[in-house]
Amino acid sequence: MRPNCKIIASLVLATASGLVFTAPASAALCARWDPPPQADEGTQVLVSFRTFVPVSTTGDDYTLEPHAFPDYPFRVQAVAPNGTISVIRMYARSDDERVWTGSFTPSQEGAWTLTIANLQGGDAACSIDATLSVEKGSGINAASYVLIALGVIVVGLAGFELVRRRRSHAESPT
Repeated sequence: MRPNCKIIASLVLATASGLVFTAPASAALCARWDPPPQADEGTQVLVSFRTFVPVSTTGDDYTLEPHAFPDYPFRVQAVAPNGTISVIRMYARSDDERVWTGSFTPSQEGAWTLTIANLQGGDAACSIDATLSVEKGSGINAASYVLIALGVIVVGLAGFELVRRRRSHAESPT
């Protein structure tokens, strides 16, 4: 191998090994949860977080500046009090790509942990989990309202048919 080729090969190898052993890209990405609302068991809840980049100030200190990551594949989970994991699909808002929103329906009461799984293990200031307090639901959800509405319609139709038959019976000659 010629000397120039050896130098180029060494540089390529050094660069490639540097890419393999560098810190993950998530170190340059931070996310902070918006305060999650309190939720009722069995009711859909909307959650959101905002994205930032750490900017060095002095020494090891840094500040967080808002920054959009519209194509980042966030893996978000809600962990139930019993350890069950629900995956939450998150979407960057079209009017502000620094804000990501998603929703899920908690299936039990207690403290749920909201976490961004692919930001774990980095700087604690960049991957803080949030707690969602879920209370016992009222027992009436969207499906219950639909059933109640259908029941009202059936009772109304039955009442209408009963009135129609009585009128028909009253008007017929005997």
